[in-house]
Amino acid sequence: MGIRKFESLLQARDWAAENRLREKAVCFVLRGPELLVFDHVPDDSGVQLPAGGVEAGETDQQALKRELLHRLGVEIDVGKLISFVSHPYENYVVDLFLYECTLVTEMFEVRAVNAYKWVPSGDFDQYPFTPADEASMNKLLGVF
Repeated sequence: MGIRKFESLLQARDWAAENRLREKAVCFVLRGPELLVFDHVPDDSGVQLPAGGVEAGETDQQALKRELLHRLGVEIDVGKLISFVSHPYENYVVDLFLYECTLVTEMFEVRAVNAYKWVPSGDFDQYPFTPADEASMNKLLGVF
């Protein structure tokens, strides 16, 4: 397959879209042994980790800051990359880049989610995470 070179990030993301690849930045926000999760939409998609699609010209860090502010009205500091998971769905593949994040502001305002909650690490198996997030959780289970 080899290495593919692109002239710009925009060109790389256009190629990824044409090939049904999606890039998402995922945020692990911990409060002690608890992980921040939310119900994104009122359907059966499950509990989700805070995440956002990375838009053209945007870094993963910018995408996460934008998404957390948009969805919960909080500001975050994005730390180190802690994991990468690629998960195939029926019509596309999503590449998840998982970052360690900390809250800068702690006043939550539910804006573009149904609800949020802090889930203790011992209770993860009781929540219906989305398939891609479940793959991330399985990979990182030893972190908590």
